[in-house]
Amino acid sequence: LELDQLITHHEKQEYPTRFTHGDLSSYNVLVRDGCIVGIIDWEMAGWYPEYWEYTSAWHVNPYDELWRPEVENILDAYPAELEMERSRRKLFPMF
Repeated sequence: LELDQLITHHEKQEYPTRFTHGDLSSYNVLVRDGCIVGIIDWEMAGWYPEYWEYTSAWHVNPYDELWRPEVENILDAYPAELEMERSRRKLFPMF
């Protein structure tokens, strides 16, 4: 059932493509005097569906307890897509 829901969700949605960092986490954001001065670690960057930055930022570092609550303050939230990404990761952990 979960795989069917995943396929159905992705087949019914169309998303604009955006250039995203793909690995955004607190460890990749450089801050000086309370201001963001740089973002590093771009090897996962690419053209992905607009929700990808949000879902990948949510999963990038599950041990950083301070990061996850901030993700929704920084990026547009896609809760349905986050659930589908959780299903995809559970069903296909190697990808």
